[in-house]
Amino acid sequence: MEEPMLISTSDIAELVDERLPVVSTWRNRFKIGPNAFPQPAGGTPARPLFDFAAVREWVSANRPEKDLRVGLLRIRVWSALRPLSERIDQFDLIYWLHHELETRKRALRLQTDPTSEPESALGDEYLRTLFGLEATAAAPSKSNQNWPVEIATIKALIATATATELVEVSDFALARLSAGYGRSGGDIGAVGSNVSGILAAAATTLVADDVTTPLLYDPACGIGETLIRTYEQLGRSGRVIGAEINSRVAAVASIRFDLRDIPATMNVADTLSTRQFESQLPDLIVAEPPLGLQWAGVWNPDDPRSQFGVPPARNADLAWVADAASRLKGEATGLVLTSMNSLSNGGAEERVRANLLLRGAVRSIIALPPNLLQYTSAALALWVLQAPAGVGVPVRVVDASNPSLEGATASKRAAWVLANIADLVGHPRDQAIGDEALAVSVEMEDLLASGYDLAPSRWAAKPIRDDLSVYVLGHGFDLQAALQALSPIAPAFDQLSPAPHVVTIREMTEFPDAREAKLWMGRAASAGNDWPPDMITSLSMFFRIHALRPDDVTEEPGFRTEPGDIVFIFRTTKGTGAAETRVDARVDNAGGHRLGKGVRALRLLQPSRFKPDYVALCLAGKWNRRYQAATTKQQNAGDLEIPLLALDAQLLWIEAFATLNKRVDEAEDIIESAANLDAVAQDFLRFGHMDAM
Repeated sequence: MEEPMLISTSDIAELVDERLPVVSTWRNRFKIGPNAFPQPAGGTPARPLFDFAAVREWVSANRPEKDLRVGLLRIRVWSALRPLSERIDQFDLIYWLHHELETRKRALRLQTDPTSEPESALGDEYLRTLFGLEATAAAPSKSNQNWPVEIATIKALIATATATELVEVSDFALARLSAGYGRSGGDIGAVGSNVSGILAAAATTLVADDVTTPLLYDPACGIGETLIRTYEQLGRSGRVIGAEINSRVAAVASIRFDLRDIPATMNVADTLSTRQFESQLPDLIVAEPPLGLQWAGVWNPDDPRSQFGVPPARNADLAWVADAASRLKGEATGLVLTSMNSLSNGGAEERVRANLLLRGAVRSIIALPPNLLQYTSAALALWVLQAPAGVGVPVRVVDASNPSLEGATASKRAAWVLANIADLVGHPRDQAIGDEALAVSVEMEDLLASGYDLAPSRWAAKPIRDDLSVYVLGHGFDLQAALQALSPIAPAFDQLSPAPHVVTIREMTEFPDAREAKLWMGRAASAGNDWPPDMITSLSMFFRIHALRPDDVTEEPGFRTEPGDIVFIFRTTKGTGAAETRVDARVDNAGGHRLGKGVRALRLLQPSRFKPDYVALCLAGKWNRRYQAATTKQQNAGDLEIPLLALDAQLLWIEAFATLNKRVDEAEDIIESAANLDAVAQDFLRFGHMDAM
């Protein structure tokens, strides 16, 4: 009898080779009747889980063309891993799982090569430590009593895997378990990332034709995704070398190479503080290092990298560029991703750019669109490097940051870059690329006069002066249109009456006989912008980002919101001589969210005297602010006041303020249009060209 297995909607989409919205459509379209889609058998309302057998039966009856056997092993392994990932650090699971995969790979290799190494470097002793099991115990502790069953299931499944399935299991589990580790610009990489694919595609034009077995090097290897994609893009020839500062991440990368039979050498080292693989000359360097990394900021005078100067310790972006440039010899080339700021920052970074340019190490600079990285919207600059020629050469500057695509979403821009990056990298210097990307070859004397500013918006696409005049004039028309769009009629408050009475949250929540709402506060911690997509944090509230993404939801436990809950935070702002604490409040119409530290939620119990939108409006009211000359008074959620009105009157106030907010949005459009006109006019005045953005 087949073991019960619970799978998510994402798993179902994976099994039937469809996008997630297709599965959601099935669920909505077939809610009742003999062909009804199976009801959830577990999980949560925000993350339901379904019985695999029931789903397979439904798909067989209603979508017989779909084959649920494809990719089934990886789903089974993930189904067993999922409950463990709720209790164990996710990278611990990645580390252990990959050693299990390596053990199976070596067993398969033994069948054809009896001299190969038979055992994994990681034994069951680590497994016992990881899951809190006693080495000599006949049975685990009560709190862990279900874990060995899941572990045994995973081991049994992996013991049956083919070489191809080992790779599939690795990528499938790694893509899900490593999600929380890629939020600072690519610390360990991400399976299937846009940037890794772009670097791999760009590499096809850079390796010399006479190099049949290229040596590829990544100084910030992470889980090896960029090297894997590049190696496969180049036809699975040559070998790879990489460096990674985290020993466990490096181990996972080595196993991923081994599962694919890629000849690779990994060093565990801090690349920027040491010199790695000094005796080996790579034909191609590909690097997607963490953006804005702090580093030691010290190189000895005899270090080859110091010929370009030493970047500031606060930002290692140009340190990675200098490291790659110092390694290139002959026809070797390099691709390094940095933030856009590294192209124009002054001080030590300007001096490093100057030395890179004056020594002829920079072939091209390509500005890429924002939102290519999974967890940041930062725009990226791609440095195309060559062996330093000892003399400055013209640099090709390409602005591909905003391709003119119809309905250009982030995914469309990423797909466009992936399809065109080889042309952008390999295009001759003196030829235009097309309307989608703007390019110019910049001479060294012009770079010198600009303070070695490489920002594409400064150089790319110099149209004739008449076109510039029209462009500036066009922004003037935009400003005029925004002014005309401002509604002349102010919102009508004259028909509205004030509230005779107010109710506090304490009165709504703390008295059992009259309780009409529930108040609770989130406790889950999150660092910076490193929060799960289903968690509402103070920072995400500030930026008004807390929409639940059904295809990327963690399964960490925690009390979740329901549709209609009012979510709010206290936010302190400081002015000249005064500080003020105000309330930011929103209605969570989607529900299914967990609350981060400092975020509160108010749930109206039915029947209710209040509309959720009205409560959110009142919580943010001026009367609920607290301020004092030097310090803010302690804010208490129970003291927040909500004026009591009849429900129909509440609707009138909601409509009135919505009308007022529309006027505010129109005014902001005017401010933005005026700022755009100011920016292009200044560019026109100083540089004689327009900003391509």
